[in-house]
Amino acid sequence: MLMLCRMIAMYFIPLNDSTEARYAEIARLMLSSHNWVSLMHYPNQYFWAKPPLSTWLSAISMQQLGVSALAARLPALFLSIFCLAAVYRMALSKCGPRGGVWAVGVLATTFYFLLDAGTVMTDPALLSCVTLVMVSFWLRMQNEHPVWGYVVFIGWGLGLLAKGPVVAVFTVLPLLLWLTLAKQWKACWNLLPWVKGSLLTLAIALPWYILAERRMPGFLSYFIIGEHFMRFLKPGWTGDLYGFAHKEPMGMIWVFLFLGTLPWSGMLMVWMTSNRKLWKIDEKDNTWYQYLLCFILVPIIFFSFARNIIYPYVFPVLPAFALLVTSVLVRLEKEHLLRRIFYITSLVMALLLVVVSILFNTYPSTFSKSSDQMIMAWQKHRLSPTERIIYALNAPEYSSMFYSHGEALATRDEIQLCKWLAQGPQYLVLDSVEPCAFQLPIQQQYQAIVSIIHRQRVDTLYRIDRLPSFCQKYS
Repeated sequence: MLMLCRMIAMYFIPLNDSTEARYAEIARLMLSSHNWVSLMHYPNQYFWAKPPLSTWLSAISMQQLGVSALAARLPALFLSIFCLAAVYRMALSKCGPRGGVWAVGVLATTFYFLLDAGTVMTDPALLSCVTLVMVSFWLRMQNEHPVWGYVVFIGWGLGLLAKGPVVAVFTVLPLLLWLTLAKQWKACWNLLPWVKGSLLTLAIALPWYILAERRMPGFLSYFIIGEHFMRFLKPGWTGDLYGFAHKEPMGMIWVFLFLGTLPWSGMLMVWMTSNRKLWKIDEKDNTWYQYLLCFILVPIIFFSFARNIIYPYVFPVLPAFALLVTSVLVRLEKEHLLRRIFYITSLVMALLLVVVSILFNTYPSTFSKSSDQMIMAWQKHRLSPTERIIYALNAPEYSSMFYSHGEALATRDEIQLCKWLAQGPQYLVLDSVEPCAFQLPIQQQYQAIVSIIHRQRVDTLYRIDRLPSFCQKYS
């Protein structure tokens, strides 16, 4: 039921600027340009900030289902379902079938997981790769089928394509600590196919990195050094080409962890302070709890010293957190409490998804940060395919590009505007926040068609069916 409500929200909530609309537009551009190597956020403008895995998935989905918000989002939902299945398999090995079911239930009802499950971002792909590594490494270390050893390296290869070297923070660092604490170095060396596996990782990831650098010289320098070191080591880093620095207080990642794992984080804190049995762990379970805690705490501690962070950095630790909560409740024989919290949380989250979907469609001017309404108005009123929509902005917003299938234009320059208007009737969008040089003449000479509140401003659509008077000086 919860995943069905999430799918309903994916269909009815428009792609909002800037994150979701940007990644959806990057995927649409990949599909329309047939360029499956170089990511672009505007036509012929490369996007160096992320690898291609999530973009590939969204582009393939839109290739099969048509260009739409739902098609762009569907891969995130399928990746999330894959994570639930992987967590079930890992819980099954330690907590039995009932523990596996409850681990799935806990993960599915954490706030951030549900948010991640239907969004066009790189994070669902990274979450899936981290989960793949975590689960397969544990199963191989329990001497299960040797194929799990190869799956570890597949996870690392895909992780490099999902988000880059940062996958090591969520997998390699926790594993190094756990191998030391559990004294499993020798077993690890014997059980994993290090040579063949390493070649497998390189075979998956390296070809794209080589092709990307050849197509976009300078990409590796920006992506490796800028996005993976300067972003975290230099507060307020100004080298970001595609956004702005998210300057947060040190340690803010812990707040994100608590909020993102609600309601289970609150319950866990209560149990930690009120139940002494929680701290009494059998020696045979030590390595299990150490494993889960390493996957939760090592990345969180790592990002505690970074100030340029955002809440999705918590997403990859959610499966380990769900397994930890399930293990504690099963050990304490609290399944009745687990069942009660799960049902209440599922009902509340399902209703919340439905309500949010209704609000976005009933009051789009209040809740939406998307240009979909304006694009729909333009498509409804234009008389021919040659009548484009032009925004009085320095660059078109990503949602306008996506919903117009790349037809939206933008300029604040009179000369460029007059060149476009000289080609025939066009539609022009003026906003109320940043008046441009030609705003007053347009308002005086043409009648407004529709006004829509968008991102704390009022966008007004005009049909320019004759050249404005100010264009005469450029003719």
